[in-house]
Amino acid sequence: MRGSGIKWVATLTVLALYLSQLSNPYDSLYRLTGLFIYQTGLIGTLLLAGLLWRGRSYLAIPVIVWTVGTNEISLLHTGLLVGSYLLLTPACLRKPQGWALILTWGFCAAIALLAPGNWVRAELYSSAAFSTGALVGVTIASAGYLMLTWLSSTTLIPLLVLVACLGPRIELSLRQRILAVGAALVLPVLSLAPVLFATRGDSLPEGITDWQIIPTVLLLGLVALSLPRPRLSPAVGAALAVFVGMANLLGGLSVDRGREGGPRSPVERMVIASPPGAAWWQLATGKAQEYAQSVERQYEAILTCEAGTCFVPPVTELSTFLYAPSYDRRIKAHGDPWFGYLMNRPDVIVLSAPSKTRDR
Repeated sequence: MRGSGIKWVATLTVLALYLSQLSNPYDSLYRLTGLFIYQTGLIGTLLLAGLLWRGRSYLAIPVIVWTVGTNEISLLHTGLLVGSYLLLTPACLRKPQGWALILTWGFCAAIALLAPGNWVRAELYSSAAFSTGALVGVTIASAGYLMLTWLSSTTLIPLLVLVACLGPRIELSLRQRILAVGAALVLPVLSLAPVLFATRGDSLPEGITDWQIIPTVLLLGLVALSLPRPRLSPAVGAALAVFVGMANLLGGLSVDRGREGGPRSPVERMVIASPPGAAWWQLATGKAQEYAQSVERQYEAILTCEAGTCFVPPVTELSTFLYAPSYDRRIKAHGDPWFGYLMNRPDVIVLSAPSKTRDR
């Protein structure tokens, strides 16, 4: 896009849309071993799309090598990008760079798919109950559910209207528009398929599905920019932009009228479903700070521990995106042997309750 203002509006709005529909912000943003490898694959895919859009085929080759190696979904997206590029510009097949793209992707994909670790991990899911036919149905149904959720529960449609009003026009043929819309509809199905088929339907982390909205909105955005510009007055366009921003920030604003958990102040009863707004609300109400102080007390307990097994006081504030409830379940049986390494005390094994300390 030309014009720095339009670039920032489009970029920040797509980012806000992504953040507002996160199902698990902890896995998506804070846990380094969570979705980091999937998000780096998404970055590589977007970079590859930009290079191919500009015809920089040779610069795209190292990006293909990097992106294919990140995760199975990005491997698939990279192949789709290369195939779409060759389909739209068939003249490349008469030049070395076209075949270089094909060979690079094929060679890297073969290495990634034939790695021995894939087959070892696949054996862990060999007893899953889903048959191949059921997996096909589950994949299509899951993708359809995702698309309906994006259209009904996010600002995807207002965002496309906003982009169409503000963005510059681009030239796309009817064939290219059909390809873009078809890819946007089919991409969620193809993106979920590798994960569901590799685990026989036993695992589909929600965070993996969250970032599928970005390629979808970008493909639909291309189509919106190729259509005639909507005739909206500046006031209506500004109101639409404010609506999109506020909906992404304060979506699901409500008051919790439940009586569980004892008396609560009006501030504590305020609920914001959108992760960006909820994160700011946690910061404004002091929940994030209280969590940080609890963790500092845990650090101090480890540093002052003299024995090899210590009782560490539990975190007092759990209703924050900075904490993963699954942590307590993971350390319930045997404790956490890695917390000590974090504090340079590898001899310490952290237990979450005094009774477990006596048992040890």
